[in-house]
Amino acid sequence: MIAFLALNAGAVLAALVIAAALGYGGRLSALAFATLAGYLVLVHSLTLFAGLLRSLTVVGVAMLLTLALAAALVLALYSRRSDERPRASWPTRPRAAGSATDAGLDPRPFTVAGLIAATAAVVVFTIWAWPHLFEATRFWVWDDYTYHMVYPALWLQERTIAAVTPEHAFTMQAWYPLSASVVSTWFMLPFHPARADALAWVSLTGVLYAALVAVGAAELFARLGRRPGAWAVPVVLLATSTRVTVMASSFSDADLSHAAALFAAFAFAVPRRDDESRREVIVDAWWAGLLSGIALGVKVSAAPQALIVLAMTALRAKTTSGRVGVGRASLVFGVSWAVTAGYWYVRNVVHTGNPVYPAAFLVWPGARFPETTLLEYGRHYGMRRAVTDALAVYLNWPPLHGVLAVLGLLGVAGWLILRRRSASRSCRYFAWGTVAIAATILALLPAAPYSAGNAMTFRSGFIHWDSMRYVALLSLLGWTALGFLVDTSAVRWPERLPAWTPRTVGQRALVVGAGALVLSAIVGISHDTKAAATGAAFSREPFFGAAAAVLDRQPPGTRVAVFGDQWIYPAFGDRAHLHPVRLDRDGRVATGRIGAAMEPGELTVDPATFRANLGASGVDVVVLVRQPHPGRAERLPSQDAALGTISDARVLHRDRAVAVWRLGP
Repeated sequence: MIAFLALNAGAVLAALVIAAALGYGGRLSALAFATLAGYLVLVHSLTLFAGLLRSLTVVGVAMLLTLALAAALVLALYSRRSDERPRASWPTRPRAAGSATDAGLDPRPFTVAGLIAATAAVVVFTIWAWPHLFEATRFWVWDDYTYHMVYPALWLQERTIAAVTPEHAFTMQAWYPLSASVVSTWFMLPFHPARADALAWVSLTGVLYAALVAVGAAELFARLGRRPGAWAVPVVLLATSTRVTVMASSFSDADLSHAAALFAAFAFAVPRRDDESRREVIVDAWWAGLLSGIALGVKVSAAPQALIVLAMTALRAKTTSGRVGVGRASLVFGVSWAVTAGYWYVRNVVHTGNPVYPAAFLVWPGARFPETTLLEYGRHYGMRRAVTDALAVYLNWPPLHGVLAVLGLLGVAGWLILRRRSASRSCRYFAWGTVAIAATILALLPAAPYSAGNAMTFRSGFIHWDSMRYVALLSLLGWTALGFLVDTSAVRWPERLPAWTPRTVGQRALVVGAGALVLSAIVGISHDTKAAATGAAFSREPFFGAAAAVLDRQPPGTRVAVFGDQWIYPAFGDRAHLHPVRLDRDGRVATGRIGAAMEPGELTVDPATFRANLGASGVDVVVLVRQPHPGRAERLPSQDAALGTISDARVLHRDRAVAVWRLGP
């Protein structure tokens, strides 16, 4: 626990110092937003680089964190000395006196309505975050056990992040970009190998991504000149969305992290005010580039939105620096993307020749994932049914939240037509960027793989209810646009409430630090209870809990093979003492690329040969899994029947969907 608290305290301190040094201390929302963004970038980068250096241990990460802290202090000293000198190289136009976006203070006090709205938003968000802080960590076992949790467990076991060997490429997702899993690994590392302790605070990833959106909305509204508290609209909708709760209740929260990182990058791409300096634009460009790079490291589908964020930032840079500014901003984004997302795509090129393996891409062959797109769904079932089914799924945030997001997007498009000439530069960028991202997502969605779910749900005649990976950002932008429109059209309340406001960078830093201390106290006090609850919930999980308990009792060093559904994570054991290995369908250690496969396949040899192959592979335990799923038969893989004829194979566990066999005496 001490290592966990120390690492996170160091990361928060480094992020806070960097945010203040880069000029975000003039407003509490800006400082908090930049600190959260910096924390996310730091924990991702520290974990990734420690893994690439084959030092994925507490000591290895701590050494890199020490370097980051030293660099942050140097940056702070340099920034302080620069502030004491005239900045002839950063010219700006004179600011209007009393500007609402002046960098010095938070000049606009709360109105009664604004304070009520802000208080309600904070209360609702706290209620939403409560289970993540005090209850057992939640998982979406269908995807988490298959790949989201598998590769962090492998990285921690081997203390390195590297391209998987064929015997550990259990499904095609082994070659996916896994930045969201890297962030989750940060929260596991100090407690490895104890599974319950390691998983206890993975739940903080959901809180981190939701907080990034909430604080990002507050800073975005400040840049747009909105009244304090107007950001309560998107925050309340975010915290009351059942779909967001589901997205934040998996191991890596990949869909939420993808949307949150893009939303935060978009917020940094919106101008701070009409009269910006070149320095402010380039600093924002670094944050927008790094955050959009993390999104690219989660899913390649972030590329179109990341390019729009780049275009917004380049236009800002052109206003202050001309074509040189455009080139500088583009270079910043290129470096940022290389640092945060580049590894995954370079890894694929080096080992497979295709940056997005196993998918087909341009001249590179690969899988095209048939029976997964909305276009195919429409051709098969008719366009009317496809549109109806898609709306039923994609608007279900629940439906009220989905409709409000649509109204926000349509409303900001209408506002852009009617008010763009009289609007501030920041508001125009926000509106144009929102419309451009929404139009791009909707245009690409019908042809996107898995936009209609997987092939099994496709054949069963419905769109998978969890297909939100492409549209989550639309809801975040729609709710933000709705808050923008509400504030624009709302009656102005003249009352201003006298209230204490942090007026110096130091005071604002103390506020942010106090929030981090409160969270640290919660973690320290509730860890034992939360870890125990997480461990108990893991064993009680209805699909695989009983089988996982059997695996936990196997002796250290046991090699485990899984046929059928690749629910691999429990095969590492509760102390990371087991070693899962990928076999081909006939029991030999896999030597070829996984391609687009999701399981080994059905047996093609006789039982005696199968047993001989298992012996040569050094496998001690065989697990067979076939969970109930629409569109396929509910029977165990054919290897189960073969094991039933082998004399030295005995059943350790069997239920309707899982069988665990032990080989040998």
